[in-house]
Amino acid sequence: RRFGSLAALARVELAAAAYAVLLPWLAPAIEAPVGAALRGLGPGVGFHAAAFGLALLALAPAALALGAGLPLLVAARADAAHAARDSGLLYAVHAAGSAAGGVLAAFVLLPDLGVPLSAALAAAVQVIAATSALRLAAKVNGGARAGTDDGSAHDTGRISHDTPSTVLLTAAALLSGAGTLGLQSLCTRLAALAIGPTVQGFALVSAVYV
Repeated sequence: RRFGSLAALARVELAAAAYAVLLPWLAPAIEAPVGAALRGLGPGVGFHAAAFGLALLALAPAALALGAGLPLLVAARADAAHAARDSGLLYAVHAAGSAAGGVLAAFVLLPDLGVPLSAALAAAVQVIAATSALRLAAKVNGGARAGTDDGSAHDTGRISHDTPSTVLLTAAALLSGAGTLGLQSLCTRLAALAIGPTVQGFALVSAVYV
């Protein structure tokens, strides 16, 4: 059933929101021991391998959750009459949200609000995306039950093209993209605080997200 994809989207967005809230408080707790261990390795292959491994452990859960957002959105429209067109539109909206979220986080939120408040806002965006997905899932589920009751089972489980459904799906795509790149900018900032504002820190975060 297609509303299963929407429920899964809500779950991964909520998981990423929880990660965003916890990350600014967890990072300082492990910064001293991790920093000491990395400095003990000294420059070289061992240092870079250890840094990448730590970044993978710290960021991979959120990256995997956020990376599932767009495929789940597309899966929710897989049985639509214009699935290819809808998938392209969802990709475009998700990309626009990603660009806006990344730029806003890097140039406004982090410099003006700092890491904890920026993380809280990123989490709020993801909670709203999850709420939009859940409301649309409930709408689809209700339509499926109604279709079963009146015998029109061939239309069950589909997202309709009415205005509320379109708004909810578009909002979920836009906010999912904004939360994804906003959290990536936050992680890049934390990497810079941990290992210095270097290209290596940016590359580590980008590699894990890709």
